[in-house]
This record gives sequence, structure tokens and C-alpha cells, in this order.
Amino acid sequence: MPTTQEIAITTHDLLTNRSIIVTGAASGTGQAFAFGCAAQGANVVVVDIGPADETMAAIAAAGGRALYARADFSEDTSARQMAAQAVSRFGRIGGASTTPPTFAKSNSPTSSRSTPPSGTASFTSA
Repeated sequence: MPTTQEIAITTHDLLTNRSIIVTGAASGTGQAFAFGCAAQGANVVVVDIGPADETMAAIAAAGGRALYARADFSEDTSARQMAAQAVSRFGRIGGASTTPPTFAKSNSPTSSRSTPPSGTASFTSA
């Protein structure tokens, strides 16, 4: 994982005054996309099912603006609350990037589901 000192964000104005929702932004591809949006001047809504302290700290240290919102998109109300937080903070939503989750494989030999049943897999950002 990159540290705050390893991330240099040069701000441009491509996304200035736009608020971009980035899901899976705590790590991996989602985090990289959040950094890229911040580098282009966007207000970044950092969304993940878990903490995103590293992402938030790196964007703030580079002079960017971000809002953390915990959301579980399997729950409609969670997604709606996240969107309401974004609009409340930044006024409007200008775009979104969704990073699909990665599920750890179930140890069940009879499972052939493409998505794991509740409680059988861990969730991590891709």
C-alpha cells in the first residue's frame, strides 16, 4: 500500500467543481481512481464498506477535498444515504466510478454460485 509520502498529486482542472463518487476507494483500483480524480481537481466521495483512512489522509495531504461514506450496496438505503451525504456536502454529483468487489472463495465443495451466500466470504476491494 502506498503511504501518504509516496503519493504526489498534481492538481489540474479537468474535474474542478465536480463531485465524483468512487466505490471501493479504500484500496486497489478504487483507491487509485480516487487519487486520480483528486489530482484532476474533483471533490471525491470515497466510498467503501470498510474504513478508508489511508485514502482520505493521502487526498487531504495532497490538498484535495474528499468525503468518506461507508456504504453497503446490497442495501438500498445504504446507497441512498451515501448519495444524500455527497449532495449535502458538495451540492451535486457529477459522476461515479464503481469498482466491483472481489469475494474470497467459499470452502464449500457444493457451492457453484457466482456470488457468495451471506456469511461465507470476505469482501475486499478489487
